[in-house]
Amino acid sequence: MNTTSPEHGRDRLRFSNRRTECPACKARHGFASLEGLGDAGKCHACGLFIPPHGERDSWRAERCGRATVAGSSPDTTAIPALVRATRKECVASYRYENENGVLMYVIERNEWTEVYADGTSKLRKSFHQWRPGPDGERVNGLGDVRRILYELPSVIAAVREGCRIWVVEGEKCADALNDCFRHETGSGDRATTAPGGANGWRSEFNSYLQGADVIVWPDADEPGRKLGERITANLQGIACRVGIVTQELLRNVGLSYGN
Repeated sequence: MNTTSPEHGRDRLRFSNRRTECPACKARHGFASLEGLGDAGKCHACGLFIPPHGERDSWRAERCGRATVAGSSPDTTAIPALVRATRKECVASYRYENENGVLMYVIERNEWTEVYADGTSKLRKSFHQWRPGPDGERVNGLGDVRRILYELPSVIAAVREGCRIWVVEGEKCADALNDCFRHETGSGDRATTAPGGANGWRSEFNSYLQGADVIVWPDADEPGRKLGERITANLQGIACRVGIVTQELLRNVGLSYGN
């Protein structure tokens, strides 16, 4: 992978068990791979953090302020040097429990802040998945465990009571909506999401929403649009009614995705 800092131009980074030179501060033997994070790495001297390989194109493109064409190499000439990053912290643990309330797996949300040489900063996030082992120990990854919807017991109860089900992208959004339903509107509506974000919807989730009124609220981007279309198509003939929250709809009522 090529990465760039304004002072040093393009440098070649290789992640392995051995330490190598940091491309930002050039500290020798200060850049090491991070155990348990694949080919992610961090400089012990300046705090430069490089995400795992699969996240680098979007990471670098975002720092450039422009998107990249799939499969192409991002233009990194405008990327400011990352001078430090805060320690990654787990800010939320999302428990996925089955119909009987038995824990199937947990998805943890981790956040940290990157600070760049031009004075800007960016909040970053990553997710870690684990499942309980035979003796209750934590086992990394989901393995072949059955995938289920988030907040499944309350979703099943809401469908049974004739309440609406809101399908959103991400557990954080689902929790925010459920807090609103419980403490502000007093509604019996429930929000849920699928593990894996925009690509996480599976056909086996459809049966949970049999006969329900469903509102799909995807993110305001192309993956979100495709997710909304996929869920709507999946639920045809299964759910009673399906609607999609769009940017145009929100504008018509004076709201935004931020609200």
